[in-house]
Amino acid sequence: MLADKILELRKQNGWSQEELAEKVNVSRQSISKWEGAQSIPDVDKLMALSEIFGVSVDYLLKDTAANRLPTEVYREPDDCRTVTMEQANDYITKSKKNGLLTAVGVMMCILSPALLIFLAGLSDEGMLSEKLAVGVGLGTLFVLIAAAVCIFIYSESLLGDYEFLKEDVFRLNYGAESLAENTIRKGRGSNTLATAIGVLLCIICPLPLIITGVADAPGYIVVSMVSVLLIIVSIAVFLFIVFSAEKTACEVLLQRGEFAVEEKKISAKIEIVAGIYWSLATVIYLAWSFSTNDWGQTWIIWPIAGVFYAVVAGVARLVLKEKQ
Repeated sequence: MLADKILELRKQNGWSQEELAEKVNVSRQSISKWEGAQSIPDVDKLMALSEIFGVSVDYLLKDTAANRLPTEVYREPDDCRTVTMEQANDYITKSKKNGLLTAVGVMMCILSPALLIFLAGLSDEGMLSEKLAVGVGLGTLFVLIAAAVCIFIYSESLLGDYEFLKEDVFRLNYGAESLAENTIRKGRGSNTLATAIGVLLCIICPLPLIITGVADAPGYIVVSMVSVLLIIVSIAVFLFIVFSAEKTACEVLLQRGEFAVEEKKISAKIEIVAGIYWSLATVIYLAWSFSTNDWGQTWIIWPIAGVFYAVVAGVARLVLKEKQ
């Protein structure tokens, strides 16, 4: 009874075993043993648990109606699905593959106008005919985007059996939670390094363009630096996506952060907003590019759209939380 209550209260607060162990000042193994009914906490640890969880010691030790949790506190439904350790491991493995494929697809989308911009610079200098530049550049752009879309579709199919993890309430079977916690712990160093490198690349990506502009380099070289900028940004985005995929999968399993129970309905609605937003951004980009034929300038829509999306998503999340 005590073991079940400690496990239930910890999950309701969204804490891992390690986080609760730090609050109680014990080892993670102690929390695991308490929840597995292999041992029981002593009196001072019971007092600490009651203060941390905001419940009485009587509630922890007794099973009377008067000591049950308030009805407004979330409780898992009796018929919620159980995720086994094998399923959790398979989901993490497929999520890593999904992350790699998605990163490649996004990279291809970012790089799709790079050749067109470079050839446009050569065309402006009379080093290449305009028709050839536009033909080869646009052809490459559409081929890369089409290939990226195919990659996105295939990568999403890998996780088709696990869509319920982001939408429904579920419980983890024995060992699955420890697997997710250990995976996050092991990947923490590489995630931090990849994030740092990605941020650094995003900061320095305009430097080639700035340097060539200040040095009064020929026009086609300055324009080609825009392509270099896109290459650097695509590498940064690749790092962000690849190295965050495994951690995100574990957070989905642990129902933590944006994947917590109360956040799932909000996230589903945010995805609808994102679909509309990026579809509109694509329409604006193509309309502006084809109407002006100034592909060397219209790429600026994407970084601007990225910044504004963060604002739009944030406002939408606040509004949805208020309504909830």
